[in-house]
Amino acid sequence: MPVYPKGKSRWLVVIYHQGRRVDRIVKGKKSDAEAFEAKERVALEAGGIDSLRVVPTFSEFCLNEYKEHAELHQSAWNHSAKYTIATLVEHFGHLKLSRIAVLDLEFYKTKRAKEGKRASTINKEIRQFQSIISTARAMGISASKIKVKPIAEGRRRVVAWSKDEIAKLLKSASEHAPQLLPILVFLANTGCRRGEALALEWPMVDLERRLVRIEPNEEWKPKNNKPREIPIPDVLVPWLSGKREGRWVFPSRKGIRYAQWPKDALERVRDEAGITGGVHRLRHSYATFFLSKCPDICLLGQIMGPLQLAHHRTLHASVARPPVPRSQRGVVRLSGRCRRTEGGYPLAVENLVRRLVWRSIAEGRRKGQRR
Repeated sequence: MPVYPKGKSRWLVVIYHQGRRVDRIVKGKKSDAEAFEAKERVALEAGGIDSLRVVPTFSEFCLNEYKEHAELHQSAWNHSAKYTIATLVEHFGHLKLSRIAVLDLEFYKTKRAKEGKRASTINKEIRQFQSIISTARAMGISASKIKVKPIAEGRRRVVAWSKDEIAKLLKSASEHAPQLLPILVFLANTGCRRGEALALEWPMVDLERRLVRIEPNEEWKPKNNKPREIPIPDVLVPWLSGKREGRWVFPSRKGIRYAQWPKDALERVRDEAGITGGVHRLRHSYATFFLSKCPDICLLGQIMGPLQLAHHRTLHASVARPPVPRSQRGVVRLSGRCRRTEGGYPLAVENLVRRLVWRSIAEGRRKGQRR
């Protein structure tokens, strides 16, 4: 049977019809996948080759085919992906997958830029579009093969809140949104992402060992799909030692998990505190305070999960003086005991450069004389 395992409770069904390969992803048991394969094969044989030649429009494919595929492969489908796809459908929905050209995508990039969208947002939408096209081609649909260069993104400097600014934020939360205070205290003292905090369950909190276990499950997955453990500091123990009611550590007012981050409430609290930035800045602040006391980026990566080392080196530089690179130590020592020239460089360095230049010229003359 052309049924292959594709992860936990997922199966890849491969069907060859009229010399073409059709792939489908089925969730459930192997018997369910085999039944789906038999049903799909009968449908293809009944429809004949015309069923494979019919190319759906972009909106039809997203609603009928890609949604089920994305729900199995993307944990963020219910949050951000569906809004991104809705924007793409609004622009490309009437076009057939085989009729979309590179110029259509370039026009879309220009239009979104004129609307004031950031380059990172546009690139995210382009990656989502290419994922949809790649999925359609893998399913045997005749879709256009499009390659578009992403828009160049300038790397912004990572900014963190100070202890005084975090204190103002927590005070404002206690006055204007008390339901957000526990989760903000948790984020400030663990460096977790907001999605990890919203998906945190009580079995993941081990007060005896003072650890929080971030583990993937069927409903939610961390950014790299890998579990990790976060130490619980003393200041956070009282916030996690109360009566455990329900499944979620930080539920909404209805007692269920937040469908999405309460952005409006946080913005109100932030404005009342007189500071700027989003909730992710608490993660940057945790990294800053950690590196100021323990300058070990590898250990920080084990606690916080996947991170960009360049960003956290920048944060570390703002709170502690970084060591002088080995390549600069010689120049620093020379500048300390040698007088400088009019150009600002140590005299010993300029003399060394002159000697190297004259040596290369002399070697060139020798080679010319030998010839």
